[in-house]
Amino acid sequence: MYRAIITPKETTLTIELPEQMVGKPVEVLAFEIEKNGDSISLTSGKRKRTFEEAIALWDSMAVDMSNFKFNREEANER
Repeated sequence: MYRAIITPKETTLTIELPEQMVGKPVEVLAFEIEKNGDSISLTSGKRKRTFEEAIALWDSMAVDMSNFKFNREEANER
């Protein structure tokens, strides 16, 4: 994974990627962020969340799948 926070000076932007990413599918996302002191808040509609709040929210919605067992016969029953 490669992550960089930049401030573009114009509408055209060129990104230099690490050598190990060449020839592989890469997803590029662009969204506006605001810096508030030492924390970064993500702009999301009505309420702004800090990065730590966003991670805590993500973790709170995670589902523990460690005990999940897939039964192929049951899934293919008609």
